[in-house]
Amino acid sequence: MDNTELFRFKQFNVRHSGSTMKVGTDAVILGSFVHVSYDSDILDVGTGCGVIALMISQKNPGAKVIGIDIDRESAIEAEYNFARSPWSASLMALHQSLQSFAQETEETFDHIISNPPFFSGDKHSIFPSRTKARHTVYLDHWDFLNACEKLLKRNGKLSVILPVPIAMEFIQKAAIIHLELNRLLKVRPKPNTPHNRYVMEFSRSKTVYREDDLLMYDLDSEYTSAYRSLTEDFYIHF
Repeated sequence: MDNTELFRFKQFNVRHSGSTMKVGTDAVILGSFVHVSYDSDILDVGTGCGVIALMISQKNPGAKVIGIDIDRESAIEAEYNFARSPWSASLMALHQSLQSFAQETEETFDHIISNPPFFSGDKHSIFPSRTKARHTVYLDHWDFLNACEKLLKRNGKLSVILPVPIAMEFIQKAAIIHLELNRLLKVRPKPNTPHNRYVMEFSRSKTVYREDDLLMYDLDSEYTSAYRSLTEDFYIHF
């Protein structure tokens, strides 16, 4: 295997040559953001190469983590990465859509985590650089939220990362099915630029609300201390 196909983290490696969702900043921020210490059963929706599921397993090696993806090559690559990780016994990759998984399974989860494969209303991807998985199924907010409502345990949590305009709409729809926003991380790429991502945690009950701001790069285009602190358990080098 060409080493360029591997992304190396401190405790695991990820092959991401075949999946539609590569290792990227959004995935690493979300995987670093989530609190999973007390979660036993976790679902990663749109797992891609499996990087978020692997980060979750590093945080909580005792948790059972299922990664699902509608793209066959992504599910195969996630399975490959899971099998070669220190947590292979507790990780599972499935080639399945969220809709069919929610219909067929009787399992419920303490935490559902997703860097979601949402389309805009005209079915064009809101992430144009991400390819085939974005053109094989139409997964809108309601499909996603209704499936999560079914799959979440009573005290379960839902964590997602979205572009800001999409996130605002998502928050409103989540509230309609009684999923309350309890944590919000507002991501800003550089000083004097607007926030471009919201990282959000929802639950069925309102808890103490927490909102934080993350600046990724300073004026010299170097990672900030806040970003380094958030991701330091995973990245080998900055």
